[in-house]
Amino acid sequence: MLLGVVAIVIAVVVVAALREAGSPTQARQRKLDERRVDDLRALASALRTRTSEHHALPPRLADLTEKEVLDHRADPVTHAPYGYWPLADSGFALGTRFDLAQEQDELDFGDSWWAHGAGPWKYQFNAGRVSSLPDSSSPAGPR
Repeated sequence: MLLGVVAIVIAVVVVAALREAGSPTQARQRKLDERRVDDLRALASALRTRTSEHHALPPRLADLTEKEVLDHRADPVTHAPYGYWPLADSGFALGTRFDLAQEQDELDFGDSWWAHGAGPWKYQFNAGRVSSLPDSSSPAGPR
């Protein structure tokens, strides 16, 4: 009898833990999405530095040769380059496809604008202003 109760308690704890943490697949997807955000953050920083130093954006992400961004130019799963669109007035957009949505309240203070939905997503950087939006109307193809 006691063994049966212990087994039930263990099963309840395991189910509650899986509900809280998500499945192993969801945990893997969340880690990959975190990597994508880290990559985009590194690329955005490199592009802003490049703009301030050279007063121009590179035509393609492949033209960013800074050592610290070489490993951040492509998706960690598909190895496809991240979306990149130079815009007028030294603005640019970066985009990728996320596996899971990440809400603003799940992020640290100051990082909330990196929140995103599941699917294609684009971040637009214009003269100190940043916007985050679903990527349903991207310019044609990444560069």
